[in-house]
Amino acid sequence: THPSKSVGTRIMPATGEYFDFLNPAAYKFEINAIAHSLSLQTRWTGNCRCFYSIAEHSVRASLISSPQNALATLLHDAAESVTGDCATPLKKLLKRFQEIEKATEKELLKQFSIKTPLDKEVKVCDLIMLATEKRDLMGDDSYWEMLEGISPTAILRRVALSVVETIQRVTVWLRSHVGVEVLERVTPPIAD
Repeated sequence: THPSKSVGTRIMPATGEYFDFLNPAAYKFEINAIAHSLSLQTRWTGNCRCFYSIAEHSVRASLISSPQNALATLLHDAAESVTGDCATPLKKLLKRFQEIEKATEKELLKQFSIKTPLDKEVKVCDLIMLATEKRDLMGDDSYWEMLEGISPTAILRRVALSVVETIQRVTVWLRSHVGVEVLERVTPPIAD
């Protein structure tokens, strides 16, 4: 049993260990827990035509990046596994949230030995996927200044992945493309 503690500024991710928003360095980020969380969270705050997870976005972005930036691209939104996703227009209004997310991202990337600031290619791959998702998942052909000069990829043909499939694909991808060994511990299944 866990000792009785006030939740305060902490949450319990899929690892079963508490994450403190004011002390991200005290938490050990695990790839399985990241994949689990991001596979259950939607892009576009759930407002696209079908379920499309942050994990799927991240995997697809990593597939269009160069090998040297593949892991950084895969993990570019990984801090959202604990902070949650926040719509960009709202995030711009929430300065404290931005500070916490930045500190969390910095610690997470450090734990995976990824240099910061991230290479510009990571942002370009993220924007290419944003443009593709905007077109194919939102049906939006309006002009967005942030996508100036960015071309979407081919039509996004997809099959929604389950949590287990996402974890398996991320694990296999990391081993084969980046040479990263991941923890063998599997995120505990959630009861139906």
